[in-house]
Amino acid sequence: MNVKRILSAALFMTFFSCAGAPVVVSAMHTTNEAWQAESRLEYIYNYDGVYEVFARKGYVVDVTLKSGETVSGVVAGDTARWMVETATIGTTPHVFIKPTEDGIKTNFLIYTNSRVYHLSVTEQNQYTPIIRWSYPEDVYKPKEITPAEAAHNEIFADTVDGQLVYKTLNRDYRFKGSKRVNEALYPLEVFDDGVRTYIRLGENNKYDLPVLYRVEGKKKLTLINYRIRHGYIIADRVFDHARLKYSASEYVDIFPKEAVQ
Repeated sequence: MNVKRILSAALFMTFFSCAGAPVVVSAMHTTNEAWQAESRLEYIYNYDGVYEVFARKGYVVDVTLKSGETVSGVVAGDTARWMVETATIGTTPHVFIKPTEDGIKTNFLIYTNSRVYHLSVTEQNQYTPIIRWSYPEDVYKPKEITPAEAAHNEIFADTVDGQLVYKTLNRDYRFKGSKRVNEALYPLEVFDDGVRTYIRLGENNKYDLPVLYRVEGKKKLTLINYRIRHGYIIADRVFDHARLKYSASEYVDIFPKEAVQ
């Protein structure tokens, strides 16, 4: 943000406010537009907006800005009859405004490292102790996907026209192990999406991975191309009979339910 340009605009506004000339406002947001809860008034932030604030002599209005912002400066049209202080609590900046006389009015310009806030402040008996904003970029910001969610979506969903569409899965598989294979080596789950087959092994298999074969007839084994992603063996095909082979005598055969032998 160009601080020199902001300061020039602020001085321009201050000059005309002090001189008694009206300040032309393009988008005044009144308190009727804000969301109110107890002592708090919350506006929707708009860069070109000017926000109505009511203060009261002998009381302080807490103008709460967005967490993470840094206040670069505060400019007021009437600095003689209004007191201003700033503070940062945690990561949230605050600007405290206090009128010293009854019935006075002025404008404030608060500029930070991220945005500018324009306030039109009036002293009256009824006032709002806390002013804050919600920010459209936060409301409509896409949810950040965690690594676990990304892994889940990669396995169980496809992206179609920018939308996440969950796959139709066939989980109807059965297992048959050799006499010497330990049941701990059996897959935890097997399913296919009509194109690929997914085999999830237990944590005990992490360092003792089997080799995946397609079984043709009763003896012919053909190595299947596969990869391992997020704990799954993924084969780019479906099959009638596959074998997870740990050793010559330790293996687990995998069949679709209707093809169990």
